Amino acid sequence: MSDAIPRKRTAAKIASICGAGENKYNCVPPIRFYEPKLALDESDPDDQVHLIVKANVDEEDSRINVTSLTFLKIKTFMMNGPLIASQQHKMEQDIFIPDGITGVTNLDKRCAHCKRIVTEDARSAYVEILKNARTTFMEERAEDLDEAKKESLLSKKESHFFKWLKQEPNEENGPVNKNMLTGAECCAEFDQIVNFEIGKLAWGTPHEVYEDHLRYLSNDIIKLLATTVKELVLRFDCMYALKNFLPPPHKRDDEASEADWDKQKVPITFDEQRRSQFNTLPISYKEALKDKDDKDWKGMTRTTWMQYLSRFETKDKA
Repeated sequence: MSDAIPRKRTAAKIASICGAGENKYNCVPPIRFYEPKLALDESDPDDQVHLIVKANVDEEDSRINVTSLTFLKIKTFMMNGPLIASQQHKMEQDIFIPDGITGVTNLDKRCAHCKRIVTEDARSAYVEILKNARTTFMEERAEDLDEAKKESLLSKKESHFFKWLKQEPNEENGPVNKNMLTGAECCAEFDQIVNFEIGKLAWGTPHEVYEDHLRYLSNDIIKLLATTVKELVLRFDCMYALKNFLPPPHKRDDEASEADWDKQKVPITFDEQRRSQFNTLPISYKEALKDKDDKDWKGMTRTTWMQYLSRFETKDKA
C-alpha cells in the first residue's frame, strides 16, 4: 500500500523501521505512517486476488482489451481497518475512477467489485451487512410502502433492491420514501449505512479514528534517516487520501445517519498538509527553511518544496 516504502526493499529493512519514526512513546495510531507490512509484490500469493478488468474503458470489450490488477484479500473485517482502507483506496484509484463509477448511483457496481476481494469471514460479514443495511434503510426511509412491497424488496436479489433505490420520487411506482429523497440521495444514505457498519467491526474506536488519524499526521511523525524526502511526501499524499475511507467523526452511540459525513468529505488544505510535512523534518531542515529570506516554505509550490528538501538531503548524505 505504502508509496513511502520502495517495492524492492527487503523484509528485513521494512522490519527495521517498524514502530520507529514517531515522537511519542507507545503511540498507537489508526494507520502507521511507516507501514510495516510487506509490499504487494512481496506478499504471500495466497493473500492476493487478481481482478481482470478492461485495460481501456473507452474501447470495446475484447480478449486483448483486458488487464489484471492485484489486490490483497480482505479475509476478515474484525480489527482490520488499515488493510480495508488501503484496498478501498486502491480500488477507487485503479477501478472506480478509470471506469467512471464513483458517482453515488453506481453504488451497485462498486459493491460488486468489493465482493471480489473479500473472502472467508469477511465475505459472509459483507453479505450480512448489505442485507441488514436494506432493513435499516427501509425502516428509516420507506415507512409509506405497503408491507408486501417491503417484503419483496428485502427478500429479492440485491439488483432488485438497487433498482428500486435509484428511483426518483415522481416515477411511475410512486415515491420510494416518505421524505421524497432523490435516487442519488437514497444511494448515498445506503452507502453510508454499509460503510458505517464495516467501520464498527474494523476499528477499535470507530468514533475517534478519523480525528485520531489527522492528529497523528499533524503532530506525531518524524522523518527517518532511511526515508527519502520523496518517499516522505508521497506517503503523506497516501495517508491523507486514506482519511476518506475511515469512519466519519461521530459520538460513540451514534447511528450512521448521525455521523458527520460532511466533515469526512472536507479536503485537507494545502497549508495543513505542508505544515504536517514540515513538522516531521529534522531540526536542521526546519532551520534552513526558516532562514530562506526570499522564500516562505509555507507558500512554496510542491516542486520548489521538493527541490529544497532534496538539497538538504543531499547535504546530509555528503
